[in-house]
Amino acid sequence: RHDAALAMWDIQCFGRPAGDEKFAQGWACNKLNVLVDGLPVFMDRLRITGAHDLSKRTGQRGCSVAGTLLLNNMTIEAIDIVRKSLNASPEFCITLVDSLVVVRYIGNSAQQAKTGFISVWAQLRYMLNQRSPCIPRIWAT
Repeated sequence: RHDAALAMWDIQCFGRPAGDEKFAQGWACNKLNVLVDGLPVFMDRLRITGAHDLSKRTGQRGCSVAGTLLLNNMTIEAIDIVRKSLNASPEFCITLVDSLVVVRYIGNSAQQAKTGFISVWAQLRYMLNQRSPCIPRIWAT
């Protein structure tokens, strides 16, 4: 529905960097589509085929973690808030697609992605649905 609130993230980890185990073979495909009243407003696809795609400049640039955060019903003011929240961390990029804030992460730490996404969510929660941020206990696991 056009008046529904959306706040979601997706974080993918390729390999196990803490154990120095790299994603060297195999493939992964992730699709994310957001529809409003049956019409697409955001369509995304990430396809990784072994270590080659992880190292390409047009792929993961050698990074093992990719993430996307989406929040809808936002305005251009949200972008300024997000940029301040992330302190210009080079692993994150932010854009506004119509009224959808899209925050991307490409780096080597799932924890850094999660921490950044929580910070953005907390900053924008009131704009999203007029509620103060109250971090769910499950996010601590």
